[in-house]
Amino acid sequence: MQKRISCNNLTGHVTTLVSLNTPASLGGKIHSSICELQHLTFLDLSDNDLQGEIPKCIGSLGKLIELKLALNELVGSIPHTLANLSNLKKLDLQDNYLDANDHEWLSHLSNLRYLGLSNINLSRVVDWPSSISKIPSLLELYLDVCRLPQVNPKSISHLNSSTSLQIISFTSNELDSSILSWVLNVSKVFTSLDLSHNSLHSVPDGFANITLCQVKRLSLSHNKLSGQLSDYLPESCSAQHDLEELDLSHNPFSSGPLPDFSWFSSLKRLSLEYTNVVGQLSISFDHLRSLEDLDVSHNQLSGPIPYT
Repeated sequence: MQKRISCNNLTGHVTTLVSLNTPASLGGKIHSSICELQHLTFLDLSDNDLQGEIPKCIGSLGKLIELKLALNELVGSIPHTLANLSNLKKLDLQDNYLDANDHEWLSHLSNLRYLGLSNINLSRVVDWPSSISKIPSLLELYLDVCRLPQVNPKSISHLNSSTSLQIISFTSNELDSSILSWVLNVSKVFTSLDLSHNSLHSVPDGFANITLCQVKRLSLSHNKLSGQLSDYLPESCSAQHDLEELDLSHNPFSSGPLPDFSWFSSLKRLSLEYTNVVGQLSISFDHLRSLEDLDVSHNQLSGPIPYT
């Protein structure tokens, strides 16, 4: 087990406590005595076998900058006392048996940059878009496999939107296309968007022009997207396009030819399997000098791969 305890050289106060599972692990509950370490700035107990609830008194550790309790067996509701951690920049509670009734407490974490709540039951948090939108400094958001409630489109225009979000990951939540309106509203600077394994059936007008001209990574795989595959590509980009990864696989698009991706010069990975693409594989890939991984399997394409 990797352990690291750091103290302030002048005061002797413990400021960093790290215990990572490599390969042994901590078990049992998180004892409330940890809250006596009032000068802690970094607390990382990730990847252990910790059980029981998160002590409410952790909310008294007001100097915390990072709180990481991911990959444990913690249970119960996320304590609202975490709202008191006004200096917190990173909160990672992913992969526990936790749940939440609401997210209002998140709106108090004005310095938060990273929020990881994947594999936590958020099915009762109907107001989650509002709470997330009120975190002004948030850069990375991971809410995969959370049973998220659907977004109410009528409420989106009333939200105070964050403008800093760069990475959004909502895979495996059965979300419908209403989530896309929130995504476009919450940030204009995101670089990575993962909405795979949901129930998207269409995208708003202009979505492709906004996203593919801006992001480096986009995954809409395993959804219910219909229409022509070309409808999901931008008509043009006013600035240089930096798209590196695009995954539109496993969607029931209408049968149609393979669109021309050659102008995405930075593309490294392109996944289009099971997208009902038909006809000759006539697209030229010679301009895709960065391409490392191409998958157009399980379609109805014929002809040689036209690399030069």
